[in-house]
Formats: sequence, structure tokens, C-alpha cells
Amino acid sequence: MSTVFLLGSLGASAATPAAGLPAGSPVASLGTLAGMLGSLLLVIGLILVCAWLLKRMGSLQSGGSGLLKVRASLGVGMKERVVLVEAAGETLLLGVSPGGVTCLHRFEAPLPAEATQPAGFAQLLHKQLGLGPRA
Repeated sequence: MSTVFLLGSLGASAATPAAGLPAGSPVASLGTLAGMLGSLLLVIGLILVCAWLLKRMGSLQSGGSGLLKVRASLGVGMKERVVLVEAAGETLLLGVSPGGVTCLHRFEAPLPAEATQPAGFAQLLHKQLGLGPRA
């Protein structure tokens, strides 16, 4: 289509924009270009909204593995979180804010491990949508 448009615009005069083209050939008009641009902006907007939602949900992020593992995380404000972290066998309760990270409590004994298996994406999404537990 762009080749036909280019060839048509090369042979066209200012008074007759489609003079060099046959009557039934497709020519990109301002309306179709605006429609394509609008569709592109809509798709980019949807991608940005989905990325923002995934960032806000937070619980879909992996907990980590190895020496450092995030056991739990709870948002307590717009930008503040309380995070339970296991690091090299120690369990720490951290307060995370834009101003920094503060150790709120250091547990003497390790906390018991969770008996349940880590939830998959379907279970986490079901929980986030507030539809109750999923078997």
C-alpha cells in the first residue's frame, strides 16, 4: 500500500492528488493515517497501563532465592512497605520508604517455613481479583 501511495504521490499534481492512479487503487488518506496513529497510541497506552498494574500488585513478583529471600511484603502507605526478609539464615523485618530502609526488628529464631507450595500465576491473579481461594 505504501508503494502505491508513494508512486501515486510522485505523479500527482497539487490540483489533482490522485491523477496518476487508476480509479480503484487504494490511497492512504489523512483519515486512515489518523486511525492507524490512534490505534498505535491505544496499544501503547494499554501496555503502559498493564505494566503499571503489575507493578502495583507487587505480589506477582518472585520472592527470590539463594541467600536473600523476601518472605512477605505489605504496603502500609503510598510509597511505604514493611518487608520480611531472610538473609544468610537471619530473618529481618524492614521498613522501606523513599527515604531509605530501616531495620524494624531482628528475629532471634528463624520463622517456620510455610507448609504450602508457592502459588502459581493463576492462583495469585485469582487472589488479587478478590475471587476467594482457588483449589
